[in-house]
Amino acid sequence: MEEPINQPVEPVNQQPSQLGRNGISWRNLLIGIFIGILIGIAGLLFYQENLPKITNALYTATWVLFGLVIITFLLFWGFKEYLTRSIFGSKIGGAADIIEDSQRASDIIIERVADRVFSDLPVEERGRIKFILPRLTNWFIWSRLRNWWWQWLLGLFVSLGGITGTILLMNQNELLQAQNEKIEKQTELATLQMSLEEASRRSTLIVLMSNILDKVDNEIEAQKKALGAGNLEDNKYSLSQSLIGQIAALSHSFKPYRFLDADTLIGKPLSPERGQLLFTLTRLPLDSSIFNEIYESSNFNKADLGGANLSGAYLCGASLMEANLSFANLGGANLGRANLNRADLYRANLNEAVLYGTDFSYAILDGIELREVNLNGAILRGVEFRWVDLENVDLSNSNLSGADLSGLNLTETILRKADLSGADLSSANLSGVDLSYAKFGAIDISGESWHSIFLGTNIDSTNFTNANMTGVYFGDTGALTYEPQKNFANASAANAAVEGFVRAAAIELENGIRINAVSPGVIEDSPQYFPYFPGEIPATMQQLEFGFRKSVFGANTGQIITLN
Repeated sequence: MEEPINQPVEPVNQQPSQLGRNGISWRNLLIGIFIGILIGIAGLLFYQENLPKITNALYTATWVLFGLVIITFLLFWGFKEYLTRSIFGSKIGGAADIIEDSQRASDIIIERVADRVFSDLPVEERGRIKFILPRLTNWFIWSRLRNWWWQWLLGLFVSLGGITGTILLMNQNELLQAQNEKIEKQTELATLQMSLEEASRRSTLIVLMSNILDKVDNEIEAQKKALGAGNLEDNKYSLSQSLIGQIAALSHSFKPYRFLDADTLIGKPLSPERGQLLFTLTRLPLDSSIFNEIYESSNFNKADLGGANLSGAYLCGASLMEANLSFANLGGANLGRANLNRADLYRANLNEAVLYGTDFSYAILDGIELREVNLNGAILRGVEFRWVDLENVDLSNSNLSGADLSGLNLTETILRKADLSGADLSSANLSGVDLSYAKFGAIDISGESWHSIFLGTNIDSTNFTNANMTGVYFGDTGALTYEPQKNFANASAANAAVEGFVRAAAIELENGIRINAVSPGVIEDSPQYFPYFPGEIPATMQQLEFGFRKSVFGANTGQIITLN
């Protein structure tokens, strides 16, 4: 057996990749892309900076090209004899002969080519090819020539139309941009003019206010001189009807507007000038009757009095709707019958203020101080009391319909004859509260409504004597009061609370007002609860209906009407 001959194996040279062999690398590619981006940005900047020049150049080139086409057509039509003779060596009349000679020449050439190419074919088949091929060739050449001519002509006009349309659009955009710039400039000028006019008007009104206040000082000084020597500090002075009218007219002239407060535009329009006027008037030693006349005819709505010191000020009957009184000091001020509807009294000091009959409807009263105040007859519709202590506050005869009193300390608060229709008293401390003759309106505090209105409310020692609870419905409680079930401890507590309240309230209610509760077990229309009440016979809907009829139309009060 012969041994295999071990021939030396030559090393195989690894060829470089196609990318490396051609000299193209990723680095060069990225550099090229980067350079392309730079060129594109430079071109864009150049285009933006030289747009008018580029537009004019394109516009000129379009007209020049269009003119050249027209001139070429006219020259060709005018010198067609010369051009035909120069190019083809004959006149136009001999064009047919030239074409015929050209076709005959091409036929000869094609026949010679066919003889060489198809020499292996029989004579008969080669003859057919020599008969058809020249005609096809001539048709193709002349049809392509005609098509090329029309395509070139149509392409030229389409290009001209596209360039012209582009130029027109660019010019239109430029004109629109220029027009927009002019409109913006005109708007700025109009705004500036209006601002200047408004500033001039305000300046005029400020000067007028200064003159009116000087007249007020003069009248007060004249009255002081007329009284002679004596204790003038406690005296109160009057103003002429003419001056009162000027003050009222000035207050109406000041208009609310939005302005910058610490580099921030305020949310709603206010009038600092009205606030300044009112603040100055409250510092004057005027008689209360004069203040009443001024407030009756003046307008201080939306006055900006944020943080103002108005302690002890006489503001009885003043119209301060939507005014800014946040952080203002109104301690001891007389705000009786004042209109503070939707005013901002955030964290204002109203300690010892007189607030009988004051309208606080929907005002912001978060964090206000109300120690030793009299809110007898005050209107507090829709107010949300947050961070407010109403302990020992007199709210008798007040209107608290729709107010949010949840979680407040109302200990010993007087709510006698107050209107609490729709008020939220959840988690409020009503210990020792006087609710005699109070009106609760048509509040449904049964079931879930009980949780939303009175759940967690402390009503120890609360006086409900003669409270008008007409329409108040303490409907169904439930069998969970006396037959508790697993996982229903909260519901058992709520039901027991309702029943206890019904029995206790029936003792205090007078004027023929009755209060009852219906206590069904599980109801037949709620089969999803059957597993939680094993062995219970469901109450029918008819039983439930008759139970409510007995509660409403019967003569009993303080009764828990069970249905099982």
